[in-house]
Amino acid sequence: MKKNLVTMVFSAMAFWGLAQERTLKGKVYDGKTTMENVAVQVLEKDVSTFTDSNGNYQILVETGDRVQYTFTGMRTVTIRIEDVTRILNPVMIPDIEELDEVEVAASKRRSQKDLEEDYIINKNI
Repeated sequence: MKKNLVTMVFSAMAFWGLAQERTLKGKVYDGKTTMENVAVQVLEKDVSTFTDSNGNYQILVETGDRVQYTFTGMRTVTIRIEDVTRILNPVMIPDIEELDEVEVAASKRRSQKDLEEDYIINKNI
């Protein structure tokens, strides 16, 4: 009985260890088309890649990992990997920052009338 229990425990541990690491595949979109050169990274690990010209990527992940997708001008997307996750096709959205207020203090542009008045004094205008 004790021998069978030990065998079952080691078998379960071996199965669990094999089932953990797998390849995650997918395409990254911007809502309309696929995106090239998106950085795909497993957070807290030294695993990363970039999407190809068709937006495809492949990366090794484990259950519980967090995968981050980053691209300049787009919001960063972070997704936690579940035990059934094999394919992820994230859609990235633009990172738009709206200014509260813009104030112009002075302008160096001169009107046509100002240029005419100065032309009498300075012919090099």
